[in-house]
Amino acid sequence: MLAQEKQHFEDRVLKIAKNQIVTAYLDGIILCQLKNNQSSGYDLLKILSKKLNVLISPGTMYSTLYYLERQGFIECLSDERKRVYQLTEDGKNAIDVILNSKQLKDFLLLMNKEFFAQDTYKFILIKACSSIL
Repeated sequence: MLAQEKQHFEDRVLKIAKNQIVTAYLDGIILCQLKNNQSSGYDLLKILSKKLNVLISPGTMYSTLYYLERQGFIECLSDERKRVYQLTEDGKNAIDVILNSKQLKDFLLLMNKEFFAQDTYKFILIKACSSIL
């Protein structure tokens, strides 16, 4: 493989991997973003594009928003122009439980130790990118 072809291949694989990582953790990313302030789906897409340099499809974004809404973690406030989402009390509590759960942290450390040779990022990368590996 020529150097230019190799670079193109690596760029393509890394772009796919970044998108899959963001997609795999999109629900958590949305909850954390909404913890700071209300946002529309469109605004969330722009934030992801700007902060992480990834493009998530509107279909993926809105299906995740609807899922979080059905779970009771977010609620929609509509005005005449757009739908704006905010965390519910359950959403705020869910973030606190996840971030402060010793049981969940211990589980992730165990998964990392047992399957990924104690390389901290391998667990996330393997999970998120399993469809291209």
